[in-house]
Amino acid sequence: MNQKGIFIPTETEVRAAYHEGEEAVVSLFQRVTETISRLVDRIQALEDRLEMNSSNSHKPPSGDIFDKPSPKSRRKRHKRKSGGQPGHAGNTLDLTANPDRIISHAVLRCRRCGSGLKEAAVQDEERRQVFDIPPVKLEVTEHRAEIKICPHCGARNKADFPGDVSQTVGYGPEFKARVAYLKDYQFVAVERICELMEDFYGHRPSEAMVLGIGLEGAEKVSEVQEAVRQYLRDREPVTHNDETGLRIEGKTSWLHTVSSEFLTYYGVYACRGREAMDAMGILGFRKGIVMHDCWKPYFTYTDAVHALCNVHLLRELAFIQERYGQAWAENMMGLLLEMKRSADK
Repeated sequence: MNQKGIFIPTETEVRAAYHEGEEAVVSLFQRVTETISRLVDRIQALEDRLEMNSSNSHKPPSGDIFDKPSPKSRRKRHKRKSGGQPGHAGNTLDLTANPDRIISHAVLRCRRCGSGLKEAAVQDEERRQVFDIPPVKLEVTEHRAEIKICPHCGARNKADFPGDVSQTVGYGPEFKARVAYLKDYQFVAVERICELMEDFYGHRPSEAMVLGIGLEGAEKVSEVQEAVRQYLRDREPVTHNDETGLRIEGKTSWLHTVSSEFLTYYGVYACRGREAMDAMGILGFRKGIVMHDCWKPYFTYTDAVHALCNVHLLRELAFIQERYGQAWAENMMGLLLEMKRSADK
């Protein structure tokens, strides 16, 4: 027996079994056979792991470091040409009936004889329109609150500033909305947001200010977040659940999500699994269908109706077909896709 618990008989043990008789040899042989069987299974598992990638397993694309799989689409080819189809409305620019500015270009001389046309009547005009963004700069609005002394009692009275004017100098709601949009929706890096605001509007906010605007926005949407959480918990018939790693301040955290067709709730936790799911406060109350990738912690919620994500099933079937050449796996993939097309119809 070696350090890893694998039985490898020594020459002394083999000779001893030989001298002890037939039963001892058979027993020794059985132990060796069991060892070989376990090693074969382990080798098989390791080889399978090497063949896994993001297209045929739960492995994320970031794990495809050395052997990135070629993109493969499971869509059936159609006979339509690429590009816009007949009857498609398209997104081309159309002339507007009410342009913001009109610039007239005069004809001063005849192109054939050179005669002056300044006094000639205009017979017609050809129109062309240019859609563009006008120059933008920050607009500074100064708020002045009147201060008056009551002539009757001598009290000093000052007018109230609007609710969003809380500092002597600060950014307005439009500026903050653009910063929050770039940071939390478009995922633009903080330093680049500072550069972009300087390039576009001639003013560069500090990185701390950008982060502060994000926190302020989070507070403003907290009621909406709670409403989304409660709806997904109590009213949504089907939710999809997933989790992924997330780096925060140089440490690995976990982003858990619960979503439907139109709503998504995000929760960030230091741990992954049942503890984080309980802290999220949704799955423990779910009575409807909970769709996931077959990860074991999801099945600990016994009040929910569990459904397995077909995308993950397709990946696993693709692995079986690619690795072992099993025809049934490819047939099952076709069946699942056909079922989806029928359900969509």
